[in-house]
Amino acid sequence: MRKNDKQARLLFVDDNPESVAVLINKLENLDFSISVASDGQEGIELAQALHPDIIMLDLFMPGMDGYETCRQLKLKESISDIPVIFMTAHSDQASMLRGFEVGGVDYITKPVQFEELLARINKHLTIQE
Repeated sequence: MRKNDKQARLLFVDDNPESVAVLINKLENLDFSISVASDGQEGIELAQALHPDIIMLDLFMPGMDGYETCRQLKLKESISDIPVIFMTAHSDQASMLRGFEVGGVDYITKPVQFEELLARINKHLTIQE
């Protein structure tokens, strides 16, 4: 998919990239540019270097969890505008609300359905335009 005739750039931050590998492969086949970070700190560094259009962020990772990663992303002026979509197996309302409180714009529960993921990505790309 394209944003203003450019390839949309997505950053997945997940300590288990194999768990989203099928989704990533399908998105790459649709002409998205995909980068992957395996922890929060690497995700922040890649976000600063690549300035992706959307960040897909796992909530529960060792070390810096997704909440803290998102909070850190939002503190950095150069990347604070990048939408963060949380992806997690935890579907409880408290986790979801905390995700929104730290700056997330959307929340998807795992296992992620590809059609739902694509619809949410496209929704946030449209909002950005």
